[in-house]
Amino acid sequence: IGKAIAHTYATEGAKVVIADLDANHAESTAKAFRDSGLEAMSVAMDVTNEDQVNAGIDKVIKTYDYVDI
Repeated sequence: IGKAIAHTYATEGAKVVIADLDANHAESTAKAFRDSGLEAMSVAMDVTNEDQVNAGIDKVIKTYDYVDI
């Protein structure tokens, strides 16, 4: 379900972040999106782990050069 939702947002012009416990799976999905001309990046994280979530958010901010979110 998450992949389909992310794809829908990406086709509407959103930058999407694919988060998964498995870094390879997340990157494979993000790459498939990018290969289709969509904006996507991947982060590996366990969403039940606050430190991993914060690290993932930091990666997104650095990648997209956000000052405020």
